[in-house]
Amino acid sequence: KKAVADELAEKEKAIDARTDLTDEEKAAAKEDAKAKAKEATDAIDAQPSNAATPEEAEKAQTAVNGAKDKGVADVKAVDPAAAKKPAAKKAVEDALKAKVDAIDARTDLTDDEKKAAKEAAKEVADKAKEAIDAAPSNAEVDKAKEAGTGAVEAINPEAKAKPEAKKAVEDALKAKVDAIDAREDLTPAEKQAAKDKAAEAAKKAKEAIDAATTDAAVDTAKTAG
Repeated sequence: KKAVADELAEKEKAIDARTDLTDEEKAAAKEDAKAKAKEATDAIDAQPSNAATPEEAEKAQTAVNGAKDKGVADVKAVDPAAAKKPAAKKAVEDALKAKVDAIDARTDLTDDEKKAAKEAAKEVADKAKEAIDAAPSNAEVDKAKEAGTGAVEAINPEAKAKPEAKKAVEDALKAKVDAIDAREDLTPAEKQAAKDKAAEAAKKAKEAIDAATTDAAVDTAKTAG
């Protein structure tokens, strides 16, 4: 019985040391180990202490040894699979993947803006996974998971480079139109033709800005426009 009890104590210690299990998973595994240990000690206790003949004594001892060996092996074999924390971390990873795909699909962002947003999303996801690893109970794992997926989903980068570049082109167009209108040496028809030409140039510049993928390409398109 001591051999079984010693194995149970070792197993409980090993289960408690596992950080990938929640308190509830640890408790269930320890109950499983205890049940297997009890089954072994009950089988040992079922054998007679005093046998009538040497043959019966030998038979009882063989049964005791068998129950002990089976009990030790059964307790040793208890190896709970972590389910709660891996599932929570996968939910965070899935949210991160969805966010990265959404960022990549946005045409209003430059590659530089996308990169910064994806790095921010990954940082939030990594912190959430660390919080899940550190959470002791199922409830706290759920809390860390919800906070993490929510934080990842909340990342919504603001497009700056392209809108600012297009505004610069629009401001330049407005200034050009005002300058054309102020010229007294042009006829109304000449003014309209000049304004149409300026508007066409601005339109092409804004299209080039929209098509640009990097901050540098946006600047080039803006300057050219």
